[in-house]
Amino acid sequence: MRTKGMKELLLVSLAVCLVAGTGFSQAPMRDILTADIPFAFMVENTTLPAGQYELTQTVAQPYTWYISNAKGDVKIVFYTEPAEMVNRPGTFQLVFDAYGDQYFLSRIWLEDNTDGFYVAKTGMEREMMNKGKKPQMKNVPLNKKRM
Repeated sequence: MRTKGMKELLLVSLAVCLVAGTGFSQAPMRDILTADIPFAFMVENTTLPAGQYELTQTVAQPYTWYISNAKGDVKIVFYTEPAEMVNRPGTFQLVFDAYGDQYFLSRIWLEDNTDGFYVAKTGMEREMMNKGKKPQMKNVPLNKKRM
């Protein structure tokens, strides 16, 4: 009788641990945003090829973003700072700073919101700026992924 009670207690404890463990294994995510980026670009110190990408923002850490390509073989975590725009962009947008054929992810703007996110400049981009190069802005629309 005592062994049966211990087995049941052990099974219940194991089930609680498994459920609790899965809840903490991933941070809750916000909407998935998609973009078709027609050029290679840098995020932090990683160059990503042109292609289709998904961006997600964590709820627990709202300035932390994940970007991955459609194949799922490129995944990068990057951190942002709050940014504010005077006029609402009206649509989700990625903004890139372009120096010739070098593109750097610079900002993320949310639909109908003056709040956005600033992506820190890479060492390579700062070096270009120190040499007096001026970036051209290139906007790429983001779309909400239908779930």
